[in-house]
Amino acid sequence: MEGPRVSVLVVDDEPPIVELIQRTLESLGLSVDTAGSAEQALLRAADRRPDLVVLDLMLPGVDGEQLGSELRRLCGDDLPILLLSASKEVRSAAYRLGAYSALDKPFDLERLEIEVLRGLTSRRESVYPPLGASSAADAASSAEPSLD
Repeated sequence: MEGPRVSVLVVDDEPPIVELIQRTLESLGLSVDTAGSAEQALLRAADRRPDLVVLDLMLPGVDGEQLGSELRRLCGDDLPILLLSASKEVRSAAYRLGAYSALDKPFDLERLEIEVLRGLTSRRESVYPPLGASSAADAASSAEPSLD
């Protein structure tokens, strides 16, 4: 029996972009939920706590930074958020929100895959530290060859 699949919530008001991201991430074996508005995003996140959110910064009627903060309150402060935007302010918004990364639209699909996997990996490592490593120093020292 398989365990629960890793889930990603994609929040964007442009259906062709949502569909493209969904297909790309599903091809990686991820479970993808989508939302075209802030209200839908909050409902989906409450129903099924995502492991990562891909969030368009420029949604109609709502500030993407505010929505990101609300999603973090709902799902936990360690929720990885990848911001997307056609705006040149995406980097500063990502910094203010504490998003782990940001991509400018249009974006390269390979770069999207890399950034999503990086976000999921960093969250997994913060929740589940490597086996046998009680600290980063222990992990580093165990990797060093011994002359004994």
